[in-house]
Amino acid sequence: MKRKKMPSQKDVCDLCEKAGEVFSKFGLLLRDLDSSSLLVAQGSAEENKIPQQQEELQTKDYFGVGWDAQSVKMLREAVQNFSTALRDISTVVAEKRTRERFLFWFCPFEQPKDSHSKLLTETEYVFEVQHHTVKPRHMVDYENIYNDYISEIIEKYKVQGLTHTGSWRVHIGNIQNQFVHIWMFKNFSQFDEFGSDFRTDDDKILKYRQKMNEMLVQRANQVCLSFSYWGIPQPRPLESGSRQNNIYEMRSYWLKPGTLIEWGNNWVKGIKYRPDAKVLGVFSQIGELYNVHHMWCYKDFHNRKLTRSAAWGRPGWDDNVAYTVPLIRKMESKILVPLKNSPMQ
Repeated sequence: MKRKKMPSQKDVCDLCEKAGEVFSKFGLLLRDLDSSSLLVAQGSAEENKIPQQQEELQTKDYFGVGWDAQSVKMLREAVQNFSTALRDISTVVAEKRTRERFLFWFCPFEQPKDSHSKLLTETEYVFEVQHHTVKPRHMVDYENIYNDYISEIIEKYKVQGLTHTGSWRVHIGNIQNQFVHIWMFKNFSQFDEFGSDFRTDDDKILKYRQKMNEMLVQRANQVCLSFSYWGIPQPRPLESGSRQNNIYEMRSYWLKPGTLIEWGNNWVKGIKYRPDAKVLGVFSQIGELYNVHHMWCYKDFHNRKLTRSAAWGRPGWDDNVAYTVPLIRKMESKILVPLKNSPMQ
């Protein structure tokens, strides 16, 4: 059976407001009825010219049963109290912090009992995610130099197990003159070792770096760990007979602090809806924290549309989105195209 979709914070506020208005109007109706019934009960039959039978009929016209004035008064007070309670809930839920606590009851998550790295990943692999923003006039030169640089680095460090996951140029995104590079290390010990060698590389590699540095506007990197349910990224060579590279979508999410475990608990189920398109799923360990990167691969934009539409057509994907959207502070999507020497084509 398909689970009912979780209401959003706005839905809860709107529902409480509308219910409060309805019960307020109902309370006013009962108040008028109560007042009318009391007048009948207190007034004499000669003054009001309404016999006891007519008093009962007046009450019966509202409810279809004979209610006395005291019963109507008690019902009115109960409805007014409930209306006040609903309005209080609406006001409290409208406050940011309490809204998030209120949402907790609709979307429970496992309380962390250990560090994120132990709970969310099962391997020791470490990923370095690099973003290089290049001066627009140097885009072509930078790409050519980096391709040569990749070859030199891999040749020197392949024995130590350094893995070039992939390199891409931003095709569509907030910053078009940008390149994304991802390197994978076996563990933090190897990451330390590479960092030491990095400062004492031979002249040829150092010259490549110097040339690239002159072309950069800005650069940033993060040390990330892989979500266990994404697995380790594998090379994607160009399919035989294909003349066009795949396109890669990198979706980056900045989560609210404290929600990374909940994110993982939901995506361990959500990943099964698009298994063929998944490439990489990592979360930041050093650098900008509570930052998650998901990377997907598509043949082209049409294939991307079909793949995403198919996921929405499968029961459960909408729940995955509904449960994870409230955890996000900010999100970004960019389309990447692979460089010539990238293992991801």
